[in-house]
Amino acid sequence: MLDQNVHFRPGTVEDGPGLKELYRLTVLANAKGSYPQEDVERWSTAFNLEAWPQRLQDLTVIVAEVGNELAGVASFDSEECLVQTCYVHPRFNRQGIGRQPLGLLEAKAKSTGCQQVTLDASLNAVPFYEKCGYRAIEREIRIYGERPFVVVKMAKSLA
Repeated sequence: MLDQNVHFRPGTVEDGPGLKELYRLTVLANAKGSYPQEDVERWSTAFNLEAWPQRLQDLTVIVAEVGNELAGVASFDSEECLVQTCYVHPRFNRQGIGRQPLGLLEAKAKSTGCQQVTLDASLNAVPFYEKCGYRAIEREIRIYGERPFVVVKMAKSLA
């Protein structure tokens, strides 16, 4: 259940360092067991702080805070009708902090004319997205750091 002390707001440039750490902790905690440990460790360091200001311009970014602590982040590309990210700090898992910004992004998508929203889910995130109404379309293999990385292409109708 969503904690009433959670606040959602647009992401800012100042969030970058905190989100880099949130991303690292989330990947390390949630992806183990779904991917080889070497791949999880490489993935956990992939947040590009230098690209963060540009991502803020290109995407709709929603940050979740509990008190003054960053609890989650979700982002959406309205041109592609694509959810780019949805990460929740492991301490706040299963509290609705991922579901709420995802819903806000879906509403934004609908308002911009998207009939459907897609995303590429890591194997560990598929159950979360299924609970949010997404359905698996296909598995895809991406090359990440010269190694294969399996993701699941998922979609949700907004009609």
